[in-house]
Amino acid sequence: MDELKTLTEQARKGNVEAYGALVERFQEMAVGYAHSMLGDFHLAEDIAQEAFIQAYLKLDQLEEPLAFASWLRRILFTHCDRVTRRKKQPVVDPEAADRIAADDRSPAARLEVEESEEKLQQALLSLPDAEREITRLFYINSFTQREIAAYLDIPVTTVNYRLHAARKRLKQEMLEMPATNERKPADSGVIAAKVQDQIKTLEHLHAELADAMKPVFSVAMNRLVEIEVQSVDQPIYGAFIENLPRHSCTYYFNMDPMSGWVTWNLSMPLVMASQNRFHDGEELAQEVENRSAMPTDLLWITPYHLGLLNQLIRLIILNLENAWKPVLPVEVTGIEIETTPRLLLKDARLTDEEETVVQIDLEVKVPGLSGLIMSLCYPVAMLERALPDAGA
Repeated sequence: MDELKTLTEQARKGNVEAYGALVERFQEMAVGYAHSMLGDFHLAEDIAQEAFIQAYLKLDQLEEPLAFASWLRRILFTHCDRVTRRKKQPVVDPEAADRIAADDRSPAARLEVEESEEKLQQALLSLPDAEREITRLFYINSFTQREIAAYLDIPVTTVNYRLHAARKRLKQEMLEMPATNERKPADSGVIAAKVQDQIKTLEHLHAELADAMKPVFSVAMNRLVEIEVQSVDQPIYGAFIENLPRHSCTYYFNMDPMSGWVTWNLSMPLVMASQNRFHDGEELAQEVENRSAMPTDLLWITPYHLGLLNQLIRLIILNLENAWKPVLPVEVTGIEIETTPRLLLKDARLTDEEETVVQIDLEVKVPGLSGLIMSLCYPVAMLERALPDAGA
């Protein structure tokens, strides 16, 4: 218990290695839990990795370090639930086919095992969610009742009760349950290594990007500025757009050779300050208030200032391309702008509003001015293909 508390507290202070130790400690249980909901082992690994990254980004919200396991499980449930709502759960575990194809049994024997596993999967899907997750964790992933109780944050007696209820429901199917050997990934450190590499890469990449943009905004605002990464989060794309101010400038574009839209939003105070060079905080606040009172179907930024803004965004994107070079050489294409960002949700060309994204908020720090925020977001699926060891 002391070790868990120490690792969690160190991770909250930004120690990625300590967090990697937490991932290694809980990754088998996380994958097993995700598998119990999704029925697809490879998808369960991907979702577990995604949940571990989100948990790291939200560690400041964890009030009790010793509750990390149950807190992670709630995050994992949210990710699994999103997937199951968008895609019907498969009846047959694709891992079963891979295992059968890899062995040297006769065709008749393989067919018998395949039919048995399909029957098992159908039986498991007939169980209530609570019973199915415990049954998979206990019989397929081989966790003890005490381990399951700790992870699900429920009493051991509840685990026993649900296992007993599941046995009664499954009856003969439980007696024919095949050994699947699915408890551990091929390398128990793979998920932990991927999570650490991705976190380190994102943190370094955007710190470099913030530093490179200082002279760009210093020139635009005619004063020295500081730019810092204010926060990193992992929301749903629809929530990201809905939380943007109605009056702001949102650019979206592709980063070839990656696949997926990237969104960059500039808050109205930042737009106004960079185009009008306000030297007085009250002056900027008054201008923002005046523009905010305008209906969104009216032009709240003039064509002249929009032209200046487009010049600025080109410099920002150049810095973005340069920041990505050590990770993956990219070229930004298809740049478009929306001055009423919530309308983006109606544009099917972008990304599914249920897509998970990584959001990075950067603040331009200028004495006397406030609200100078930029928000950048990437689809998680795109990052998984681009960041170190993704998909390995």
